[in-house]
Amino acid sequence: MSQKSKEERIKELEDQLAKYKLLLEQKTTNDEKQYEFLEKNISDAIIQIDKNFKAVYVTPSIELISGYSVDEFLEKNIFDLVIEEDRIKLKDEIAIQIKEKKINRSTEYRIRTKTDQIKWIGSSSKYIYSDKGDFDGMTAVVRDITDRIKAEHALKESEERFKRLVNYSSSLILEVDADSYLVTTCNPAIAKSLGKEVDDIIGMNIKELLPPDVMKQRVEIAEETIRENKVIQYEDERAGRHFFTYYIPVFANNKRYVQTVSYDITNQKLAEKALKESEERFKLAMEATNDGLWDWNIENNNVYFSPGWFKILEIEPNYSFQTWEGRIHKDDKAQVLERLNNHLKGESETWQIEHRLLASNGLYKWVSGRGKVVKRKPDGTPISMVGKMTDIDDRKITEQALIESEAKFRSIIENASPIIFTI
Repeated sequence: MSQKSKEERIKELEDQLAKYKLLLEQKTTNDEKQYEFLEKNISDAIIQIDKNFKAVYVTPSIELISGYSVDEFLEKNIFDLVIEEDRIKLKDEIAIQIKEKKINRSTEYRIRTKTDQIKWIGSSSKYIYSDKGDFDGMTAVVRDITDRIKAEHALKESEERFKRLVNYSSSLILEVDADSYLVTTCNPAIAKSLGKEVDDIIGMNIKELLPPDVMKQRVEIAEETIRENKVIQYEDERAGRHFFTYYIPVFANNKRYVQTVSYDITNQKLAEKALKESEERFKLAMEATNDGLWDWNIENNNVYFSPGWFKILEIEPNYSFQTWEGRIHKDDKAQVLERLNNHLKGESETWQIEHRLLASNGLYKWVSGRGKVVKRKPDGTPISMVGKMTDIDDRKITEQALIESEAKFRSIIENASPIIFTI
């Protein structure tokens, strides 16, 4: 190799070394910039702690967490910020870990900030030991986990409230895994109805828990609930008891469940039956009587008239106050309404009057009206009034005929000759 070639080779090596040096300097500068950026912008704080638990280095984000500036924080022992309730536990925990030569640890505790706020802190630390194995400090990464802890507590409280609601509810509540048909949740009410304990039911296959005929029907509804992803309502009767059940699909953690909430509506059904029978009896009674009954809601001015009421006037049903008021004879109206208003004011025990109403044939019929306010507000304002109307037209015609006959007879007597006498 010539002398010139050696010199060229040396020059090439020097150039390469210069390039490597430049690249190394650039990389170092970039690393420093990246570290500086992370140091200033990450929400977690990095703390370097000596063997006396004094912070010797901390990133600026500590101020966001604790309220203390970097300089203020470096003047403190790291335990100073920890609330007393957690401080002893934290110290004991660290002492045990150092004794056992642990390297890494994670823990959660509360601190009191500069503004006297209580915050939850999540800390991940790495212990440092000397060549002799003595504790020589630690590096910790801490973050504010207050929002997470609050959310967890809120969730736990919600779950506890739900659990109490389920356990003390008289409704029959059950949850079944839609794939395995195993019972995952049930409350004491449904356990009692099945003659079992809650712990005995949990884990049972629903197909073994229910009679075959009942099971088949329930499983079909549950499968439809999952398939259609919708709540299904179902009403049935078992052993003389009536139940109304909601089937609710639940999808959680890649699992499928069906929740059922059943209500015993036997008393409601019995009440409905009794009401229906009562209404039938009332209807028959109304059809059998010649009277017309009415129930006036004074607040909205609507009136229920029985079929007999419309039958008296031979008109089509129309349930309004005007149906009655608009048919009162003009010569009777003032007195009828005056007595009614006096009763509404509480000036009479009942409202009672005989008056004329316009019938469908265009003629007026005599009726007897009687009613009473049955409900008032605390200040005495009437709320509702009930009453009846009786057809007295025939009686009035007879009375009028009698009056006319007596008048005619009296006229004859008064104007007759003296020979007329009474034996």
